[in-house]
Amino acid sequence: MNNLFFLNPAEDFSETLLIGNGHLGAILYGGVDEDVYEFNDDTLWSGYPRKYPKNSNEDFEAAKKAVLSGDLQAGEKRLERVFGKWSQCYLPAGTLKVKASYGEYSEYRRNLTLDNALHTVTFRKDSNKYKRTAYASHIDDVICIRYECEQCLPSLEISLVSGLRSSVSFEDQTLFLSGEAPGDGIPSYIKVDKRLLYSEKPEEKGMLYTVALRTNTDGTVVFENEVLTVCCATYLEIYVTIRTSFNGYDHHPHLDGINSKAEAIKVLDKACANSYEVLLARHTEDFSALYNRVSFELCGGCPDLPIDERLKKHQEEPDNGLYALFYQFGRYLMISSSRPGTQPTNLQGIWNNKLSAPWSCNYTVNINTEMNYWGACGANLAECCEPLNRMIFELSDAGKETAKLIYKADGFCVHHNVDIWRMTHPVGDWGQNNSNWAYFPLAGAWLTRHLYEYYLETNDVAFLGGKAFEAILGSAKFCDSMLTEKDGNLIFSPAASPENQHLFNGEGISISEKSAMFQSIVRDAFEICIECCNILGREKEYAEYLKERLVDIPWLEIGSDGRILEWDTEREEKNIKHRHLSHLYSFYPAKKITSNELFEACKKTLEVRGDISNGWSSAWKISLWAVLGDGNRALDLVNQLLVDARAENRGGTYPNLLCACPPFQIDGNFGILAGIQEMLIGEKEGKIVLLPSLPDAWKDGKITGLRYHGHTINMEWRDGKIISSTID
Repeated sequence: MNNLFFLNPAEDFSETLLIGNGHLGAILYGGVDEDVYEFNDDTLWSGYPRKYPKNSNEDFEAAKKAVLSGDLQAGEKRLERVFGKWSQCYLPAGTLKVKASYGEYSEYRRNLTLDNALHTVTFRKDSNKYKRTAYASHIDDVICIRYECEQCLPSLEISLVSGLRSSVSFEDQTLFLSGEAPGDGIPSYIKVDKRLLYSEKPEEKGMLYTVALRTNTDGTVVFENEVLTVCCATYLEIYVTIRTSFNGYDHHPHLDGINSKAEAIKVLDKACANSYEVLLARHTEDFSALYNRVSFELCGGCPDLPIDERLKKHQEEPDNGLYALFYQFGRYLMISSSRPGTQPTNLQGIWNNKLSAPWSCNYTVNINTEMNYWGACGANLAECCEPLNRMIFELSDAGKETAKLIYKADGFCVHHNVDIWRMTHPVGDWGQNNSNWAYFPLAGAWLTRHLYEYYLETNDVAFLGGKAFEAILGSAKFCDSMLTEKDGNLIFSPAASPENQHLFNGEGISISEKSAMFQSIVRDAFEICIECCNILGREKEYAEYLKERLVDIPWLEIGSDGRILEWDTEREEKNIKHRHLSHLYSFYPAKKITSNELFEACKKTLEVRGDISNGWSSAWKISLWAVLGDGNRALDLVNQLLVDARAENRGGTYPNLLCACPPFQIDGNFGILAGIQEMLIGEKEGKIVLLPSLPDAWKDGKITGLRYHGHTINMEWRDGKIISSTID
């Protein structure tokens, strides 16, 4: 139930298994003659803090004037002069290779046990049984790997390599890979010959980093030609940690960075003062304490099948146990990639092995980053939200300058992409045709909804009254500053519907006078701010002011075909099946719709959009259909995700259960957390509802430890009906 296993080494990333501790990530292939571990450090990004003075309010005001006069094409062209440089890139730190010569082998198995986060590889060579164990300890911040056998290991050659600028050395029984990230990383979607740009100017240099490795063995160790060779051993233990010179989002990593080598040595010194068994026990206790908070059982399944075969068989005969495993795998990934003190999960969590990753492996905050954390609190992992909360606090500070520079607005704003340097300006490489994704100044307001949701889960008034309230207040002030009076209404203009377009004079246009999403986020930001002012007894006059403004802010409208209007009027979509569902923001995740008329309009909108989509979009639709009360339709979408993404060349799941956009994006895995939780727990008229959208196929089951707004929920059901439940 709580493990994934294969009966062969991984041939490519889609068959690998992952371990991580929030800070360190490793992609494991489980090879025999060559064992490969690809490493990540959550702070290893290209670039450094910088400003982009080209952004101007003059261009924005001209665009706004054109849009309000009805000339959308002129408005969009002028608006694109506001868009600036791209975000920086998340980078792989390096690769550990352990080479040996085993020859023919048998009884191979590699396994990832979710409840204790242990990766093992076992196989036989003649009468000798070999075993490897690997885990990423959050407590000690090291990746630990142990090779052992009943008789004698073959000679093992250990090396560290990297595609970044780097060198290898061996000092004081420690193997070091010392590297340098580029001062600028150009995304894969920009057409250039060279993507990683290094400079010799100190002010244009990127961060330095160190991968440090130590061994413990009963054999002999020799270093020669940048390779450690271990001979005549019955066991070998490898301890790895990584440190970068990153010293905060507002500090230059080269001019004002941390000594990465010295910090890595400190970590290894402390960890290696303990035995492997002690480190393992500490890791297991730490990880299991989080993972075991929730158990989930659905009757049926094929737990004895390798995960790749199980996924194939599911297409012919639905495997209820696979649904539960898919859910728990999402929780495993959350614990492994987002811990207090680390960076938030990016597009691939923390696992990226490409020097030029799709979309720079950054934070895409017009849906993807938010979706990563939709299910965290419900999955009883509120602690894992700390990195996102901290990033929002940092963005609320960094985004003040952007709000003033471009919009002459109060508060703060964030646009489509964010990186480790907390970039808040609109990306787009000045003048390119990309309004459909670059113009989204309301990401900050969307993100502050997560601060409010975190408060609802924890009831932590001190948290709400601190930086969270400052950010929530800043979002409301920005939204208020951006409102324009038109025909007696207050609208946010120009407006967009992220990444979508409508047809205007025969061509695709990304903006309009107003949009459902922009109006919905503004109203949501106001209502959250008012509620927080009431809870804290602060800014009472401002709360009353927002209430008055709310009256004049138009919300959702229904078109002649019964759907929610996405734009300011009935406009023909360029792609009626578009993957984004931005105009349903108020329905989910905000959950602000209560009227039957709007409820039905949301349903009609979703039906027309269709089910076939990419990974994260399917995950969003699962939650939407669950909130609509249709568990069977939601389960159909889960099944669409549980298809081999390689064969379908669309959203699905790879053999290792990682979701595909395609390619791999972790938001699909995390969106599943939220979707399944919405199928099992809901709310109506302020009361918790159990099994609001239970699929017919899940007629018997049990789940314990789910959370909903501060309550722990345990329940068991038979034939679709609750037989026992507790709500604490």
